[in-house]
Amino acid sequence: MTHKKRKQSLIKKFCSIVFSIVGIFLLIFIAFVFAYNFFTGENFNKDGIVSDAQNKTENDKGNFITGMLLPPKKTKFLVLGLDQNECLSDSILVGCFDRDLKKINIISIPRDTYIKMSQETIKELRKLGKHPPSSGIMKINAVHSYAGKEHGAIYAKKQIEELLNIKLDYYVAVNIKAFRKIVDAVGGIYMEIPKGGLYYNDPYQNLSIRVPEGKQLIDGKMAEGVVRFRATYKRGDLQRIEMQQQFMKEFFKQVLNKETIMKNLYSLIKTFLEEVKTDFKLTELPKYIKYVSKFDSESIEFYTLPGVPKMINGISYFLNDKKESAELIDKIFYSNSEKNKNAETYKIQILNGSNIDGLAKEKKDLLEKNNFKVLDIGNYQGNKIYETRIMVKEKDMGQDLKKYFNNVKIEVDKEIPEDYNVIIITGLGEKK
Repeated sequence: MTHKKRKQSLIKKFCSIVFSIVGIFLLIFIAFVFAYNFFTGENFNKDGIVSDAQNKTENDKGNFITGMLLPPKKTKFLVLGLDQNECLSDSILVGCFDRDLKKINIISIPRDTYIKMSQETIKELRKLGKHPPSSGIMKINAVHSYAGKEHGAIYAKKQIEELLNIKLDYYVAVNIKAFRKIVDAVGGIYMEIPKGGLYYNDPYQNLSIRVPEGKQLIDGKMAEGVVRFRATYKRGDLQRIEMQQQFMKEFFKQVLNKETIMKNLYSLIKTFLEEVKTDFKLTELPKYIKYVSKFDSESIEFYTLPGVPKMINGISYFLNDKKESAELIDKIFYSNSEKNKNAETYKIQILNGSNIDGLAKEKKDLLEKNNFKVLDIGNYQGNKIYETRIMVKEKDMGQDLKKYFNNVKIEVDKEIPEDYNVIIITGLGEKK
């Protein structure tokens, strides 16, 4: 088989399921596959196995079965839909690819979600010349704006990790220009528009939405209006999320297997190179190739972060329900073995740094109920504190403990005594 034919065969394989992982996410895979094959000349056979030279090496975790690189059991990723100025993240999707179930679960995060940025993050941004509010209070979609174009996706990813108590593997940031181009490239999407249509005009955002009611073929500009509109929705951003999810379902269902993908492949790749930012590395691509052909439009399920809208100091926020959110995150992002892994390895000490009697004992009982090992409890000898501190010996530890506390921050302290690898100092903020 010639190099040209091998390249065409590889591209066709990917195009059959090009929009199955949030459309955007797998389209980036196509661009990477094309670039990888074109520039390195390496081949992948029908099982996703790399050429003989590559076959003799192992990936970073030594995970190798019959010569095939494997992705993690759960790949967690963030998709940001940016506004025209690439400031605010108007659409926020957190997804999880389940390798064994061959399924994608996606959670929509309301853009008005209330967050409080940590003082550590505020200091980092100020060192970069940025000016987040000193209180740290903001809507989740503003994090990208405060961090700026260069660092926005990185800090949005970090903030969402803190909000959901998860560790994300990759981010993909797509501006609205790229979104319009992609919809146009596949020939538009047929969709039912609610009675009364969608009409809105905002000259400050250079936004004009004019989408009549009824089922129709919508192009890129109309699609932008569909996913951004919320002017007359009684439930505001929550109702807009429902519309966005409806659009994506139609998008996947109609575009899967479309010949127009092949016809416009090069323009799609060009769009990604010019308009899309991601930290997904080309070297990670071989791990996922085997699973590409396993997807169809039924492989994706959508959720919305649990919570309720609320006015705070005259500003409309979305307050996520921590308990329901934690249950949803556990269901989607962690298998039972993953959830219990750290519970078995942590050696925890809890110190009461507040004036709340019995708080350390209360938290000990809560953690032990969830299979964590608490070696002992006591009173903190320093000044009373408000914010609970989780001190860990290694970076990335402690994230799965955050959901059991309020107003908490994690600190790395390599000087923790040998008997422990986690020390928790509870603060006044734990008082309900």
